[in-house]
Amino acid sequence: MYVATAQLSDKLDRNYFQIPILLITGLSAFAGFIASSSLINEPDMRSYISLASGLGGVLAGAITSVKNTQKLDVKAEMFRGAANQYRLMATRLEQRIRTHRNAMMMDSWKDPTVRKAEVDEFNLFFANNYEIMRTAQGEMKYFPAGTAVAVWKKSRVLLPNEIDQPEVDRADINKLMDQFV
Repeated sequence: MYVATAQLSDKLDRNYFQIPILLITGLSAFAGFIASSSLINEPDMRSYISLASGLGGVLAGAITSVKNTQKLDVKAEMFRGAANQYRLMATRLEQRIRTHRNAMMMDSWKDPTVRKAEVDEFNLFFANNYEIMRTAQGEMKYFPAGTAVAVWKKSRVLLPNEIDQPEVDRADINKLMDQFV
């Protein structure tokens, strides 16, 4: 969800702010060049073109102000960072669960001392990573847009995938969807 939100923020920033700002400033600069060139001999036309050039600059400045207020680029980077933290956490968690599962299948698991040591280590791992997760959550100041999440759920974008969760049974996709939505 955080990766999708980062991508959405990047797309919105590009489409609503970066591209219009580039186009408007480019056209304004070109209009300023035209107004000062000898191609236009009529003083009134030069004045109108200069005025349009200035208006374009003001418009680009206003759009830039709104862009800076929205902070979509900052939000995208925060969501990307959070997604990376969660990915690392999921990888550590998977590895620890596999290690624990393998330990349970060994003959030494019958020894209460070995079992207690492994269970204590397992619990310590979760206690330590709980604090890491709380820190990661505390650093995330923004939430994904609820409307976007609803659309992603409906279009099945947020369903568990083979890479992230290979153990999820996908045999009955409708049953999985009922649990998900």
